[in-house]
Amino acid sequence: AIAARNSSKLIDELNWGLVGDMFVIFIFLGLALRSWLAGLASVLPSLFPIFATGSLLYVTGQGLQFASIIAITVAFSLAIDSTIHFLNRYHLEEMRLKYGSGSEHTRQVLVRTMHHIGPAVVLTTIVLALGLGVTMLSDLPSLRQFGELTSVCLFAALIGQLIILPATTALIRRFIPARTARKPN
Repeated sequence: AIAARNSSKLIDELNWGLVGDMFVIFIFLGLALRSWLAGLASVLPSLFPIFATGSLLYVTGQGLQFASIIAITVAFSLAIDSTIHFLNRYHLEEMRLKYGSGSEHTRQVLVRTMHHIGPAVVLTTIVLALGLGVTMLSDLPSLRQFGELTSVCLFAALIGQLIILPATTALIRRFIPARTARKPN
C-alpha cells in the first residue's frame, strides 16, 4: 500500500515536472536562438509526440505508469534535440537567403532547411528508436512498455519535425514576415 501510494505520488510529480520542463524549454529555445518565432514554432511539434503517446496509452487502457512517464520524458528530450537543430538551420538559411520576403522566400528557406536537416533527423530517430526499442524484447512488462512507448514517441516526434514544424514555421511567417534586407541595386 505504501509503495502504491508513493508510486502514484512519484508519477504525479514526474508528470508535472514534464509540463514545467516543456515550458522552460520553449522559453529558453526562443532566448538561445534570439527569436520568439523559434520558441513559438517549437510548441506544437513538441507537444504532438506527447499527445500521440498519451492517446496510445488511453486507447490501450494502460494509463500513466512509472515506465510510461519516463518513456515520454526521455523521448521528449531526444525530440527537442531535433527541433533545436531544425530551428537553428532555419535561422542560418534565413540569414543566408536574406534578400526576399513573402511565402516564396519562406518556402525556399524551408526547403533548404529540410534538405540539410531531414536525412540526419530521420536517421537519428531510427537509430534511437531501435536502440531504445530493443527493450521491447524484455521479459519485464514495464521495460517492454518503456521500449514501445519510447519508439512510438520518437516516431511521432519525427512526424512533428518533418511535417508539423515546417508547417507551423510557414504559418507564423505568413503573419509575421522576417526582417530582411533589400537587395542592393
